[in-house]
Amino acid sequence: MADDSPKNVVNGLLGHLPPWPRKVLNSSVVAMEQAYRQRKGLPMLSEEEIRALKAGEPMPWEFDSGASLPPSQASPPTDSITPAPAATVLAPIVLALPAADRAAPPAGISVEVRKLVLEGKRWSKSAIAAEQARRGRKALPPLNDAEIAALLGEAVTAAVAVAPTSAGATAASASRVPAAEPAATASACVACSGESAKYVGTPAVGTSTAVAAAGVGSIVPKDNETNRQRRRLVWATVAAFLTAWFVAFFRFFLPRTLFEPATTFKIGYPEEYGLGVDTKYQQKYRIWVVRTPERMFVIYARCTHLGCTPDWKPSENKFKCPCHGSGYDSEGVNFEGPAPRPMDRAHVERSADGQILVDVSRLYQWPKGQPSQFDDDGAYLPA
Repeated sequence: MADDSPKNVVNGLLGHLPPWPRKVLNSSVVAMEQAYRQRKGLPMLSEEEIRALKAGEPMPWEFDSGASLPPSQASPPTDSITPAPAATVLAPIVLALPAADRAAPPAGISVEVRKLVLEGKRWSKSAIAAEQARRGRKALPPLNDAEIAALLGEAVTAAVAVAPTSAGATAASASRVPAAEPAATASACVACSGESAKYVGTPAVGTSTAVAAAGVGSIVPKDNETNRQRRRLVWATVAAFLTAWFVAFFRFFLPRTLFEPATTFKIGYPEEYGLGVDTKYQQKYRIWVVRTPERMFVIYARCTHLGCTPDWKPSENKFKCPCHGSGYDSEGVNFEGPAPRPMDRAHVERSADGQILVDVSRLYQWPKGQPSQFDDDGAYLPA
């Protein structure tokens, strides 16, 4: 049967380190020892143990193995004693427990979590969330509040029971352990930082969802009237923005009609016009009213070259296009410039009240090299 005495267990923590008494170890030897422990899965050396190795002193847990200090360090002053870390102080207490007590740790903390606490590392909330996620994937029981508090360093001494005070050194070491906080500290910490959201499934490690699923508090907005009004305002703004873009999108497909003047209109009585060219309707209807001794007609003021509006030159008795220099006589017949044919004439007739009714949607032309339409009915009124 293997020897499970506390001494052998303590000595088993040495790894490759020589037993006490030993010489002062430098930093390179300590680094090699740390690398060896990491490969073998052994507990890593704590800061207090590294300090003792570099100072040539026994490690804290070696006091229970019968180690003695040098004469210069045998009785240090009481006021110069520095409290050891909680994990280092707890090690001899836990290892001195009987095998039955070590197999069933008190206060709802598992052996695995107690080993993690004894390594002396303080876990962060994100690391605890990752551990909870791993346990969920492996179908392992999740960490409870006491284990979370112990890993966070908030209630470390709750992970172990007080060993029987059979040895004076053990009692002295236990007296340096900080007072245990209540096991409900973790739950209180979660409650003070906000309500924990509940999620279904295993969230991604390292995300805020994983932290909340691990029982770590996450700050969520309170469901009060002020926050509800803010949410309604935000959603109303988003809806208005989307509606405006929706309307603009469909407006793009609708036709954009331009205002155009009426194509049929009255220009007064024939007796109101004298011989020659009248330009009073040029701006409003784009026409000239021309009266000769034999007939009366309306010229549509559009150059037959490229559609510019010519100007009437009374001093020269002709229409002159300002764009490319086309010239027309007083009856709209071209005689100079690039214009290919005479200007068009609008349909005219007498209305029921005796006024002249003009329809510019019906034009009479004289195409180049073809018969003229200027003598057709509707192209003029007899004088």
